[in-house]
Parts: sequence; C-alpha cells; structure tokens
Amino acid sequence: MARLLGHFRRRTGRWSTPTGEAWQPALAIEAVVNSYERTHDVVYGDVIERSFRRYRGRRSHYHDDDGWYLNAWLRAYDVVGASAYLD
Repeated sequence: MARLLGHFRRRTGRWSTPTGEAWQPALAIEAVVNSYERTHDVVYGDVIERSFRRYRGRRSHYHDDDGWYLNAWLRAYDVVGASAYLD
C-alpha cells in the first residue's frame, strides 16, 4: 500500500498514474477503500476523502472510465457509509 500511496498527492487529492490513463485513479481509490475496510486507518480515510473532493462528478467521453469511478464510490459508500459518495 505504501508504494501505491506514493502516487497520491495529498495536497491536491490527485493520483499520478504511470500511463496517464484516466481510469487508473479509480482503481487506486478502490484499493485504498479495501485497505480502510480492513484496518480503519485514518490515513486511508483521508485519502478517500481527498480523492473524492478531486474526482467527484468526473465525466469522460469513455463510459467505461466513468464506470470505474462509479464502482469506487459505491464501494466507498458501502465501507464508509457517507451518503455523499452516492451523489
């Protein structure tokens, strides 16, 4: 997880991706959500919240990219319970 979080920019909530693909941050977010579910580590909770502020409402010309974010926010809702993830 430490290696994954090395791609996260806390100040901006932005994920840098090795290939620049738009869907990759969604997969990283979901991995952090899974880690938060297992550990309840506040660092992971903060990453989820900052990522949400950065990527909420993200839209793409590629519907499959949007689907990855939809999955990540639904998973965040399931684990964290904050209704904002459903908006």
